[in-house]
Amino acid sequence: MLVWIPVVTALIAASPADPALVAAERAYAGHDYERVVPLASRALGHGLTLSERRRALELVALTYAAFDDSPRAIAGFEQLLHLDPTYQPVHVSPKISGLYEEARRKVPRPFIPLAAVRPPPLPPPVVIETPLGRRWWFWTAVGVVVAGGAGTALALTAPRTPHGTLPNGSLQ
Repeated sequence: MLVWIPVVTALIAASPADPALVAAERAYAGHDYERVVPLASRALGHGLTLSERRRALELVALTYAAFDDSPRAIAGFEQLLHLDPTYQPVHVSPKISGLYEEARRKVPRPFIPLAAVRPPPLPPPVVIETPLGRRWWFWTAVGVVVAGGAGTALALTAPRTPHGTLPNGSLQ
């Protein structure tokens, strides 16, 4: 018996406290749409929490959409968006999505200053240590040294011809 106490407590805490909202939820779930708007409107007149107020406005908007009363459904979604600008309906028909988008176009989005929107900081640069033999400048320097050494060796080992001699080997 003690095992059920936390489960029942959690269910009671998760359910809306306002009886009119509970009745509106039941009427909507039972497809008794004619009772939903009056019950949800009565619940909105009471002190509801933000989530309960959001759900009541959502029930009103969805009910008007079910009755094909587009202007009232759009107005209901507008009220809902003024209450909660982040609201988006989930798992709804294309008709309801269209009504929601119409309301979304009418309600201005909240202003967020650019100073508040900052990109995340860049990660530190990744330094990959490569061995000395894999760096381009190392091999360029080696090439310069080898070319200079080869040129010097060639100049030092070439036969010396004294100045003033002709190519035929005689002095004149």
